[in-house]
Amino acid sequence: MLLQALITTFLLMIPAFSQAASVTQVKGSKILLELEDEQELTPNQEVFIIDENGKRIGLVKIRQVRGSKAIGEVTKGRAVVGGVTQPRSAASSTPKAASSRARTERASSEDSEDSSLSAKKKLSGGLLLSYGSNSMSFTAQRTTPTASANVNFKGTTIGLKGFADYHWSNSISFRAAASYEPFEVKGTAESGGTPICSTDTPNCRVSFTYLGLEGAVQYNYTNSSSFRGWVGLGYAFLLTLSKSVNVPNLQSTSSTNQMYLFSTGANISMGRKNFIPIALEYGYIPGTNVKANAIFLRGGYGWEF
Repeated sequence: MLLQALITTFLLMIPAFSQAASVTQVKGSKILLELEDEQELTPNQEVFIIDENGKRIGLVKIRQVRGSKAIGEVTKGRAVVGGVTQPRSAASSTPKAASSRARTERASSEDSEDSSLSAKKKLSGGLLLSYGSNSMSFTAQRTTPTASANVNFKGTTIGLKGFADYHWSNSISFRAAASYEPFEVKGTAESGGTPICSTDTPNCRVSFTYLGLEGAVQYNYTNSSSFRGWVGLGYAFLLTLSKSVNVPNLQSTSSTNQMYLFSTGANISMGRKNFIPIALEYGYIPGTNVKANAIFLRGGYGWEF
């Protein structure tokens, strides 16, 4: 009799375990549930919410199921973040078993800083299309005839960046990138009616096309399966691919440059393996008697490996 009772109890507990999902967000009567690969919930299904003490505290009706996530509506009682579900059809099973499982999962999460990153999410990469707003201020000079003027040139460019991220922990990520990074500014320069950049017009142009090799570290201030927000510091080594400069005192023969990057951005999940990366970056290009910088707005598409 004892063996029969144990077998019966075990069989009743199976559906509760196989369909348990955890509550990740609560907003009013709406809740967001995280499912595991083997779990299934269906629209209009009713489930109980079990708190960490093993008590049923609410009844939820499933409204939508999309991949590993489900949206539910609390129809009775309440829901709490960290709670787990129990199918209403398995009401006869022991709630404490589901509670024990929830506590075990939370403990495992707390024991590892990078618990929210599965092995396949340690690496990610993608492409970013960039819009750059460039600025350069300096003293434009010529020697024959002698003339000089303080100028502030501006311009815009379109670039492309490919990146790969290594998620060292839940909080820290490292980025390596290669980019096609144009820098172009235009303006006018004249002194006492004398053009500086040419003999017949005050129009000036500074244009460089770079191959950028970049390394950066990012701090993830928020990191979940659906959203990663970060701030970062980076350095880019710039190899000159082409240039066009008509400012006499900027006729540099240097084939390299450098840029320091201060950035913030986010990865917005589009499924289990795809996401939309966006970034806002400030790039500072150091130089002697020249102040050059750029603000980049970047967006594209990414993949997790």
